Amino acid sequence: MNERTWQAVDEWFSQRLIGADERLDTTAVQTVGSKGRDGFAITIVGA
Repeated sequence: MNERTWQAVDEWFSQRLIGADERLDTTAVQTVGSKGRDGFAITIVGA
């Protein structure tokens, strides 16, 4: 995945998927290593 694609995925994920719902509180961790990029997100759903 190139940098431009990664930025598009990040924008979609943070602004449209999670950012659109005010009940969600999310933290994401991105890692970069010899095999490329990876990461995960943890989301808590509030009332």
